[in-house]
Amino acid sequence: MDLPDNPPDIESAYTRYRSLLIMIARRRFGLPRTDAEELVHDVFVSLILRWSSVRNVRQWLVGATCNACRSRGRKQARLDQLDPAVHDAPTLPDFTDRAVVQQIVRRLRPREQTILHLRFASGLTAPELGRLLGCSTNAADRRLRRALQHASAREKTPKRAK
Repeated sequence: MDLPDNPPDIESAYTRYRSLLIMIARRRFGLPRTDAEELVHDVFVSLILRWSSVRNVRQWLVGATCNACRSRGRKQARLDQLDPAVHDAPTLPDFTDRAVVQQIVRRLRPREQTILHLRFASGLTAPELGRLLGCSTNAADRRLRRALQHASAREKTPKRAK
């Protein structure tokens, strides 16, 4: 099939498919109306940017809407994993006292020290950590969270005298 030479009539496509796409986003993916409308607008912007590779406008719009809804759901799931009490940026200090951080990290087990070093000093992501540690991305993420929790707990408890 040949690719179109002229862009599709976006106005008529918007008029024709907008309601269908909003209905898909709301009923199939459970989005509130305002979120569904914003998502559909974004899909039409994508159509404008990619029109030259679109063979069937209706099919492309439905697929792009479903993909955008799934992507939004995955992003929301990742955000829901963050504990606001731990990850709330406004409550974090504007500076880091390197000496205090070093003392806290020294109190951790060597494996936790390594994980924190790889993540924050070397800048590895969770998938990269998983490959390096020989575990899944989720397992690496859990190990990182535990190390941070242990560091946080150790920071709150004073060091025992020997």
